[in-house]
Amino acid sequence: MDAVIINRVSDRKQKEGYSLDAQERHSAEYARQKGFQIIKTFTFQETASKQSQRKKFHEILSFIEDYPDKKTLALVAEKSDRLGRNHRDKEMVQELYLAGKIEVHLYKEGKVFDRNSSVTDIFIDDIMTSVGKYAAGNTAREAIKGMREKAEQGWLPAKAPFGYRNVSDSMDGGATRRKHKILLPDTRTSHLVRRMFELRAEMKSYETIRLSILESGLIPPDKMSHFRHLSSIEKVLKNPFYGGRFNWRGEWYDGKHELIVPRGIWEKTQKTFTLYGERLNQKKGLFTNWLYCVCGSKVTYEPKEKRIKRTGELVRYDYYRCANGKKVHESINYVKEDTMLNEFGGAVSLITITDNLATDIANALNETHRRVGEARKRDMEGYKAALVALENAEDTIYDDHRHGILDEGGYKRQIERVRAERRRFTDLMGEAQRDIDGAYLVTAKKILELAKSAKELWLTRSKEERRDFLEKILSNRVFEAPTVRYEMKKPFRILSEMASSSNWRPQGDSNPCRRRERAVS
Repeated sequence: MDAVIINRVSDRKQKEGYSLDAQERHSAEYARQKGFQIIKTFTFQETASKQSQRKKFHEILSFIEDYPDKKTLALVAEKSDRLGRNHRDKEMVQELYLAGKIEVHLYKEGKVFDRNSSVTDIFIDDIMTSVGKYAAGNTAREAIKGMREKAEQGWLPAKAPFGYRNVSDSMDGGATRRKHKILLPDTRTSHLVRRMFELRAEMKSYETIRLSILESGLIPPDKMSHFRHLSSIEKVLKNPFYGGRFNWRGEWYDGKHELIVPRGIWEKTQKTFTLYGERLNQKKGLFTNWLYCVCGSKVTYEPKEKRIKRTGELVRYDYYRCANGKKVHESINYVKEDTMLNEFGGAVSLITITDNLATDIANALNETHRRVGEARKRDMEGYKAALVALENAEDTIYDDHRHGILDEGGYKRQIERVRAERRRFTDLMGEAQRDIDGAYLVTAKKILELAKSAKELWLTRSKEERRDFLEKILSNRVFEAPTVRYEMKKPFRILSEMASSSNWRPQGDSNPCRRRERAVS
């Protein structure tokens, strides 16, 4: 069988270490043991979380699609997250192996996916993808948490605006002090910013300001781009940062940075603009900014009030309509909020599963977790042995340096190499331990519990809580008056398919190749 090998790391640090080298060795060895003929090897560094950056991934898919031979092609990778950490990419791979174009071999996990893979195996793989996505999201949240702390201390957690520069400083971090970036005036450009504000305070146009600064001849060569377009001038003059405040992720903060524009000039400059703030009287409903019309326009909340003649009571009716910003609708349909809720509520019935089905799925998950745990325990024994060997190697290097066998430069190079390997094996042990602990199993069981109680949760919650519940299970929500449409997030869509199929049964064997071989024999 012809094979394509994928060796991928997600960041530059891994690329500069040993991860790619290890993948190249192990994948080639796996292909040799399987008797595969390697026709293409993709070795690269590329993030798996941002669709716009997955150029190499799509190059691989194109190569597979253009493969001239009608025989099945083996796609060999270290493990599932080497292929992707988002469901969009995973679905592309799933479509290929379910169509018989490829067999996916994950040699580190001991798994093979092909057109005969059971719905249980695919469901578990989707859960693992969700876990990977969660891990990436959690890392991002932790980074945002640190940036928010920095903002609360009065420092903009971003690249310095024109006229300032980012400078390393230290901040208290308990027993230790950790460095972070603060903003100081840039002596090369701060005077240009001040001059721009002074000219604007004199009611000069953007073009006059731009030409005046260019004619001064004081612009550093690497900053010329700030004066090529009028929009760059406007951006600086309207930036509240130069007035002492900044907005980060929707919150306003008072900055600690030194002002390079005097307060009086700043205030005078702002009065020269016609400012359009957010509409204070904007009406907001349950679904405001939550879904778009099928035409791409926003969905507008438009309540109606009616006074009941008999009682005199003023009753409000909540309606939504397409804003029709693109002028594609000849007539506008108004849809009640309760009608839309009922439409979305249909999804809740679809994902609701019985206790028996939840038990069957949980049993299949537990069996898979048991096998994964046994494999990872064997991996950990190897990692521990490697760490012991590295500790001995570090002692040997130290002795060679002390006895003059290694000079200072050689000692530093070798000790850094050994310590880098120690860090790598320590990370691998942590990863293996997380698999043994069953983080994905906990996630899967939470999903099952949510699906079991979905209908009860829907009936007992407020409208706002129902919308938040829909946020967890639905994607691509579209207003298509007089109704709505949506897609279910994975793995809820697979759960709905399982719940609707009376023929579904959990299958215990996670290796589709072995199951197929038994069937042939």
